[in-house]
Amino acid sequence: MPGHELYAQARADLEDISAFFAGLKPADDRQRELIATARPFFIQVIQTTLLMSRQLASPVPKLLLFVVVGWSAPLFLSFGFLNAFNLVSVAAVALGSVAVASAIFMILEFSQPYSGLVRISSVGVDNLIATLGR
Repeated sequence: MPGHELYAQARADLEDISAFFAGLKPADDRQRELIATARPFFIQVIQTTLLMSRQLASPVPKLLLFVVVGWSAPLFLSFGFLNAFNLVSVAAVALGSVAVASAIFMILEFSQPYSGLVRISSVGVDNLIATLGR
């Protein structure tokens, strides 16, 4: 899985950055201040990468989908049984089921932001990685 590879790489990067900052020998107070300021920013970037890799490895808990479908199915079934069969009640139940289905679809789409029908651009992340690689 790409999420696991990204996680392993981010873990290694975090250890490399920690070793890099530990190996620096500042000559004066200005350099110590710069190192103290830079270290949290680099660690935050790596921790964000770790968080993204964890979220990509397991985007949506199956239990969430099971609970949403498990609750909505009996609700719409009971609405259908308890209402009189006419055009308005059928339209209301159909509209409600489309709303729940579209919500589930959006949850699944947004759980994988770089693929699917609704995507975000990876240009910003690519530029950040290129800048950090220099």
